[in-house]
Formats: sequence, structure tokens, C-alpha cells
Amino acid sequence: MRLIVSRLKSKDSFDTLLDMAAAKDFIDIESSLKFSNAELDSIKAKVPNITLDKEVKAALKNIKAQIEIYNSEALTHNAEIIDVSERRWIAIMESKVA
Repeated sequence: MRLIVSRLKSKDSFDTLLDMAAAKDFIDIESSLKFSNAELDSIKAKVPNITLDKEVKAALKNIKAQIEIYNSEALTHNAEIIDVSERRWIAIMESKVA
């Protein structure tokens, strides 16, 4: 799991960051939601055989296009953009069993 941290906007925020305690690296998950390593391996083995429906691909393309439109408008208004890297799109495709 990766913790997403926004970029700092002021020098005071950097001071605060340096004074913070470490992020919790253990998350307590309910037993009923856990699965074994063997189950995870089985899921990973099946993922490459899963294909996405045309409608799902179209929806993802639409989301990407909407993000691009938003970003082009955000740049003209000095607003924050939505940054979705290719690595993130690949991760979305790799998690298509969820």
C-alpha cells in the first residue's frame, strides 16, 4: 500500500512535516476480510485471463478524457491538476478482478 501525500504549499508546512510522527505502517484488518497468500496467488494467476467489456473500456477512456479537459482548464485558472500516471492506469488494469 502506498500513502499519497500532497505537495507542501508553504515553508511552515515543511517544519510541521519534519516534526510529525511516522505514519502507522500496520493497519488492523477485520479477520473476515483477510485472505491467504495462496488465495492471493490464485487471484493473481487468473487476472491475465480476464478481459474488460467494451463498456468498461469506454468508461475509463471517458474518465481519462474528462481529467484531461479538467486539467487544461485548471492550468488556465492556476488550480491543481489531477495527475494520473500511466503507472496508475496500469495498476487499475492489474486490479481488474476487484
